[in-house]
Amino acid sequence: MASCIRVVSLVVGSLAAACGGGDVVTTTGSSTGTSSTVEGMPGTSEPTEPTGWTSGPSSVSTSEATSGGATTQVGDPSTTADDSSGNGSFGLPEPQAYCGDGVVNHASEKCDHGSANDNHGICTKYCNYAVCGDGLVHTLDEACPVDADGCSDELEECDDGDENCGMDSVCCNCRLDEQCGDGLVQMGEQCDDGIEQPVGGAECHSCRFNGLQVFITKAEFHGALFAADALDAADVLCQQTALAQNLVNASEFRAWISIPGVEGGSPSSRFKRKSETYVVVGDGVGWIVAPNFMALSAGPIHRINYDESGQMVGDNVPVWTGTLSDGTPAESGQDCNAWISEDGYGLSGRVHVDGFPKAWTEAASFSCKTPAHLYCFEDWVP
Repeated sequence: MASCIRVVSLVVGSLAAACGGGDVVTTTGSSTGTSSTVEGMPGTSEPTEPTGWTSGPSSVSTSEATSGGATTQVGDPSTTADDSSGNGSFGLPEPQAYCGDGVVNHASEKCDHGSANDNHGICTKYCNYAVCGDGLVHTLDEACPVDADGCSDELEECDDGDENCGMDSVCCNCRLDEQCGDGLVQMGEQCDDGIEQPVGGAECHSCRFNGLQVFITKAEFHGALFAADALDAADVLCQQTALAQNLVNASEFRAWISIPGVEGGSPSSRFKRKSETYVVVGDGVGWIVAPNFMALSAGPIHRINYDESGQMVGDNVPVWTGTLSDGTPAESGQDCNAWISEDGYGLSGRVHVDGFPKAWTEAASFSCKTPAHLYCFEDWVP
């Protein structure tokens, strides 16, 4: 054999051996494979590159490949692999649109500022324009694009989403300082100046009623209320109850309860504010109980039948008082031994008894083992 010629594929490195005396081999690259033509032998063509892959122009751009008697110029566009993907000749899929790519997908996005998307800015990281109620606080001072539908560049102080203007939210219309007067009673308000009060209700000013609040505790207690210092402890109990409901001036409530023979042992000697109107708050109304402290002795105008949360209680429930309607102590032996024992008796009121206006505080004596409520009076001094 005159010679042995080894043809090496340009892409996959496959080897093919051919033997012939004095033969000349011409190798050319094309988009569909590598062709090897041996002079004096039938044309052969061996595809060696992956389908759809273009390796670039052949280093021998003027040579010709002959296959089956046909001659094709290398680099002829007719031999280039079909690239219908539109992404070069690699056949890769088009990149998918996403929020943050800087291009507005009108099917699902209102805006897209790319890396500038910000949950405190005009365009959020959800590719929506910032609006009050979306739960995101818009604080960045940015201008809305011209003709941007649904865009507002008004800054916000708060945003509780679906809870905006709710009873447990201090945020309304995405403002903290514009609650009063919005027609909604928010946390920290007794009333709202935008709501007209009914007959028998106190006027509302600066979102609180013109008067001091009174309530009956939801909880009940036996006559042995405290181990010691019963009056101070009773006041603290009222304050803690008010604080749990975020009532105005919660730390200034006192219990309507007395111990005879003790200095400052009754509301008449312990309460500081006596010229103010008393109101009981329920159903969003501050019902007038009495125009002042002295007027309580004639009986309340509106019974004290709402608890600290504004829920109504029944008329016939007992309330520990040990106190007469004028705020002075009941006679000795009507205080469950200074409210530290379940032995004996204590004077109790009833929320309401027809024909007996003083029954609210001096209805009857009950065994100290009886569970009963307490009255709590706001005694705030400005």
